[in-house]
Amino acid sequence: MEKSDKKLYSLPLEYVFELIVKTENLKTVSRELIVHLVEEQQTEEKEHIFSLACEIFWLNSTTLNVINKEIDTASFVKTSEGEADFIIPLETLKIMQSMMVSSYYANIELNRFSHSASIH
Repeated sequence: MEKSDKKLYSLPLEYVFELIVKTENLKTVSRELIVHLVEEQQTEEKEHIFSLACEIFWLNSTTLNVINKEIDTASFVKTSEGEADFIIPLETLKIMQSMMVSSYYANIELNRFSHSASIH
């Protein structure tokens, strides 16, 4: 048997579900903004806003893909409180973290133009 030196981390299952909902919401709202700009033929006029909406959509879609891929092969562990924790490799955690931080800053930039990919 091959020895694995993978670093693993645990995330509370409740947090993972909240993350999925938040990421789905950002994906949905950014998609709606993209559709609006396309329908109103404002993709050139508001090119920066359009590109930010596309970036937020892509980042959140990819984050969901990564999460779902991990869930398909997930290991879970029970905590001392009886709650379930989701076990995730460090590499995957870093990828997700990077995408979520990028999405956060793209949304801040979008806010500068009086638009948001957040649900209010």
